[in-house]
Amino acid sequence: MDKNEAWDLVELAAGRKPMRRNVLKKKMNEKGKVEKYKSWLVEKVYSQLSRIHFGDIFSHVAMLASIRLLLSIVATFDFEVE
Repeated sequence: MDKNEAWDLVELAAGRKPMRRNVLKKKMNEKGKVEKYKSWLVEKVYSQLSRIHFGDIFSHVAMLASIRLLLSIVATFDFEVE
């Protein structure tokens, strides 16, 4: 993520606390072994400011179905993807 410059690190404003926390989970198979690790960011709703963060949805993962849909639209209308 850092190599791809997917985000910019900024200083937290004075007197403010972070609004997100990272949730980690291990997905196990039927034999009890770790199949894959999952991680996602969760917004702390009680700390959101009305009219600033209220309607925003933050996600760092794109669904494969969404990517396929986007690429099919690109192919259908002969658009260019950058």
